[in-house]
Amino acid sequence: MIGKGLLAYIDDVTIYSKTFDEHLQLLRKIFARLRKENLFLKPSKCTIATDRIQILGYVVDKDGLKTDPLKVAAVARFPRPVDRNYEPMKLESEKES
Repeated sequence: MIGKGLLAYIDDVTIYSKTFDEHLQLLRKIFARLRKENLFLKPSKCTIATDRIQILGYVVDKDGLKTDPLKVAAVARFPRPVDRNYEPMKLESEKES
């Protein structure tokens, strides 16, 4: 099932499909397999039949894969380091003759 409508990473399970009907079929199969193996899902952590997910620092939707703007914003807001003793290295072409 993994790679054919199902992705698993540690304790995350992602089910994907092209159509809603296909999605329902996959859900039935996967729920049956989980039940057979005595594995459980926590309903409060489940999102079912959505057209957009955030996973591993990315957003996946109908337009494809993008970096998660919340993660990028955190890096962009990070304060720039300040080193008062830093002197930028000059390129050979910039050195005085």
